[in-house]
Amino acid sequence: MAAPGGTAGTFQALECGGDDPHSMGWAPIPVLRQVLAACVYPELLDTDTFPEAVRSRARRILREMDSGNIGGYNHEHRSRCVPERVSRFLERRDGIPSDPKNIILCSGTASILPFVLSLLVDPRSAVPTGVLVPVPGPPLAALAAGLAGAVPIPYPLEESREWAPDVAAIRRELRDARGRCTPKVLWVVNPGDPTGHVLSRHSMLALLSLAFEEPLLLLVDEPHSQALPAPFPPHSHPIPPFPAPFLCPITHSIPRALPAPFPPHSHPILAPFPPYSQPIPSPFPIPRCTRALPAPFSPHSHPIPPRFPPQVHQERSFSPDRPFVSFRRALAEAGPPLSSSVQLVSFYSLSKSAAGESGFRAGFLELVNIEEGVRELFQLAQSIPRPCVPGRILLDLLMDLPDPADPIARAVQEHRVSLCQALSRNARRVQDVLGSVPGIRCPAPAGGPRALLRVQGTDTDRALSLSRVRYRRSEELPEEFPGVFPGVSPKELPGVFPGSHFGLEGGSHLGLSLLLPPQTLERVLLLLTRCQSPSQPE
Repeated sequence: MAAPGGTAGTFQALECGGDDPHSMGWAPIPVLRQVLAACVYPELLDTDTFPEAVRSRARRILREMDSGNIGGYNHEHRSRCVPERVSRFLERRDGIPSDPKNIILCSGTASILPFVLSLLVDPRSAVPTGVLVPVPGPPLAALAAGLAGAVPIPYPLEESREWAPDVAAIRRELRDARGRCTPKVLWVVNPGDPTGHVLSRHSMLALLSLAFEEPLLLLVDEPHSQALPAPFPPHSHPIPPFPAPFLCPITHSIPRALPAPFPPHSHPILAPFPPYSQPIPSPFPIPRCTRALPAPFSPHSHPIPPRFPPQVHQERSFSPDRPFVSFRRALAEAGPPLSSSVQLVSFYSLSKSAAGESGFRAGFLELVNIEEGVRELFQLAQSIPRPCVPGRILLDLLMDLPDPADPIARAVQEHRVSLCQALSRNARRVQDVLGSVPGIRCPAPAGGPRALLRVQGTDTDRALSLSRVRYRRSEELPEEFPGVFPGVSPKELPGVFPGSHFGLEGGSHLGLSLLLPPQTLERVLLLLTRCQSPSQPE
C-alpha cells in the first residue's frame, strides 16, 4: 500500500469514511496483490510475469488448497493452516504461547461481533444483556449489540486525561444500568478511534481488574499489530513492567462472561440472533480456571520468544512515548488471579492492517480463558461469516514473521514502518497547524486513523450534518457549509466527521482522518484554520 501522492498545485476532493486507506488514495502493497493474482490464475506461475519469490509463495499456498484450487471451501486451510501461522505471529508479538485452536477466522470484526454478543443473550429473560461501549468511539459495538438483542451502555472517556477510560465512571454506569439490563460485556478499542489515544499499562490493568471483579467479558478491538523495528529514536530506558496488581474488594469470586456451552444443536444455531424459534437453556456459570498459562502447544518447531518482547509498534500506533501493549500480553503480565480468570476476546481485521484491504473482508479473533465447549460453538457454527479465500490468503501473508531474506516479508515490513511514519507525520502536522489556532483544541494523537478536535464556540455537528443532508438530496454540492463554515464546500473537507458520529453530544467536536494524502490534509487544515480565523489571508 504505497503512500498517496499528487501533482503540485492540484487538489482531488475525496468523499470517504476517514479510516479506509484505499479510498484515501493509498495504493495496495504490490507483492500481496501479485501473490493473490497468481493464486487466482495459476497459469501465471508458468510465466515470468511475477518474481520467483511471488510464484514460490503462491505455489505453497495452492498446495494447501483442496485440489490446488482456491475455488473450493478449503476447510483445512481455514481451520488448521492459517490459524497455526496466526498463532506463531501472536507468540512472537507477545512472547506468550498461543493455541491455534483458540484462533477463529472470520470475515471481519463487524460481521463476527453480533454472533459473539448473541452468545450472552437469553431470549427468555425479561432483562436484556448490557454491553459497555466507549464514548467517543466507533458506532460498531452499539449497532452490533442491537443486532444481537442486547442494549448498549455508553461509558465516557476522559478528555482531560487524553481520553483515558474513567473506571470510576464505568462503575457508576454499571450501577445505573443494572435496573434496566444485565451488564455482561466491556468493549474496548485500542488504539482509540477517533480519539487517537493508546492505553497506558495503568489503564489496562484497571480495566482488567474491573472485568475480574464485576465480572465482565472483555472484548477488545486491537487493529493488527506486529513487532516492528522502531521507526523512532529508541527508548533510552526499558519499558517498565506492570506494577503489582491492586485489586478492589472482589464481590464475585467466580467470573462468568460467556454462557456455558449448549448441547450440540439443542437450539437453531443457524439463527444466532433473537428471536429464537425455541427456548435456549439458561446459561450457568463457567467453572473458574485454576491452571496456570498453558505450556507451548504443538505443532510448533520454532522456539517461543522470551517473555516479554521489549517493545511492540502497532501498525496504527505511532508515538514512541506511548508504546502499544496488547491486552493479551497485559493479562499475562498481571498474573493470577486475573491471568487465569478474566475472559478475553481480541479482534483483528484485515481492513485495519498495514494492507488496509477492506474490500476482501477477512480477520480473526483469539479466545483467552474461554471454556472448550464455548470455543466449539465458534468452530462448528455455520452461521459465522467466514472469510473468502482471497481475503484469507492476504491475511495469511500478513502473518509472516519478519525475515530479511524473504522479499515478500521484507516488502510488508517496510510498508508497516512507512505507514507508522506517515501517520506520525500527519499527526504532528495537525498539531503544528491547529494547535496555534484560537478556539481549537487537539490533544496529541498516539495511534489510530483519526485525530479528535474540539472546536469551541461552534456547532460543528449542525454545520456538517446539514450540509451533507443537502448534498445527498441534490446532484449539486451546496456552495458552502451553513453557519460556522462560510465559503467551504463539504467536499473540500474530506475525512472530516462530526462528533455525533462517535457518540459525542454538544456539536463541538470533529474527527479528522490522519490517512489523508499530505496535499489533501494541507487543504483541509487551511480551511479549518480560516473558519476559526476569518481574517487570515488567502
